Amino acid sequence: MPRTKLLLFASIMASLHICCVSSFAAEGIILNDVQTLPDQDADGSSDDSGFRIDGIHPYLSIRGEYTDNLYNVNVDEKTNFLTVISPGIWLSTTSVTEVPISIIPRNTAPGGFRIAVQKKESFDRFQSYFLIGWDFEMYDENTDLDATNYHAEGALQFNLRGGLSLRLYDRFSQDQDKFDVNSYTIDDVDLSPAGISLSKPSNVRRYKNNAAGIVLNWDMSEKITARVDYTNFLLDYDGSTNEWLNRTDNSLSGYLYYKYSVKTSFFGEYRYVNAHYNDEHKGMNPEDSDVQDRDNQQNFVYGGIDWAATSKTSLMAKAGYQDKSYDADEFGSDNTFSYEVVGNYRVTEKTSLHLSLYKALEESNTFEAYGKDTTRITLTYNQRIYGRLVGTIDIGYTHDDYEQNYSETEEIDIFLQDLPDGREDDRFTFTPALQYTFRDWLMGELSYTYDTRDSSRKLYDYNTNTFMISLHSAW
Repeated sequence: MPRTKLLLFASIMASLHICCVSSFAAEGIILNDVQTLPDQDADGSSDDSGFRIDGIHPYLSIRGEYTDNLYNVNVDEKTNFLTVISPGIWLSTTSVTEVPISIIPRNTAPGGFRIAVQKKESFDRFQSYFLIGWDFEMYDENTDLDATNYHAEGALQFNLRGGLSLRLYDRFSQDQDKFDVNSYTIDDVDLSPAGISLSKPSNVRRYKNNAAGIVLNWDMSEKITARVDYTNFLLDYDGSTNEWLNRTDNSLSGYLYYKYSVKTSFFGEYRYVNAHYNDEHKGMNPEDSDVQDRDNQQNFVYGGIDWAATSKTSLMAKAGYQDKSYDADEFGSDNTFSYEVVGNYRVTEKTSLHLSLYKALEESNTFEAYGKDTTRITLTYNQRIYGRLVGTIDIGYTHDDYEQNYSETEEIDIFLQDLPDGREDDRFTFTPALQYTFRDWLMGELSYTYDTRDSSRKLYDYNTNTFMISLHSAW
């Protein structure tokens, strides 16, 4: 069945593409609209009884990337060619045409996810899914950066009696933060009359994280559905230098949906997040004896709509209020208007658009701030040019307004003539790509990414151009 193979292949390649451009991918829990294929015996009859593995899908990706600014800095920029080999396998207990769930955590997001799992209608049968994949990375500029990253994820979902349905999911990852000025320490910087030069970064931030959750839906009546979500997010960085980033988030959400029509539901949501940092080094600087407690509690109140106008158009939008209170008196509390929007529109059979909007208070990724207010916009345009050739354009914009802890940081002064009172970053990415399916099991891709950050602290500015060529295979 060539059509089925193409759908399976496209799903795997989309998952790999998320890994490649994770900085602006849909960071959250996305339930894909999968097509379940009947289990047929030799005589053509179907059999839904019993627990068995109906789909086993190995895959392999080989990617090459050239960049003119490997470390995303604005002094002493280095070029690099990166080779990545990514094997993996996924399996499911039902014959589906694509990966049923995408689990993409974000380390700074409250509870580990920017976009919460979206509501879907109850499914009719037991389903489980498991995936494991690796990324073997090889750098020609600095072989000390060579790394093996991996992730494993799984989901289990089934119906219970009385209108109840249950979903469990988990994802474990080993990876590293994007290179930038935070990858360097003062010992990596050389000042001379000729200017500033950088040695190899000694603070590459490698980490492990685990995101696990439970979603319980209860169809109380034809019009009313209640839902409870619990998530646990664990973040653990390698080495003592970055130990201040380690934390555990526990999040509990409650929803109440009102089914206004077949296509439209309105809902209210309350969410509570408890962020608990490493007990030994809660402060920004592990060497500082004056430890600052960044443990915090967050409360969200949302109102929203889940709308599926047609098979071509869908929208999930919610907006409300977020309050964030720190245990440390010197940090006090913050609040903001918060929202999440996910929209899809299929213009024609060959053209589609995807829009994602997000705003919330997040955790800090720099020791000069204890948090940040993040606004993010992404737009994706997909066009089937002809036959097996597909073009995509991804545009992303992020604004980070940091909640400053220090008005001055001695180690950063070496890069700047003066320091502003606060830090605000504007980041923009633009990625056009072409994908060509040579066979049902083999696809090639060419892409280019322009990535720039403009900061009120010029230390964090950069402009980076990356060219990528890759081959993907799936069976």
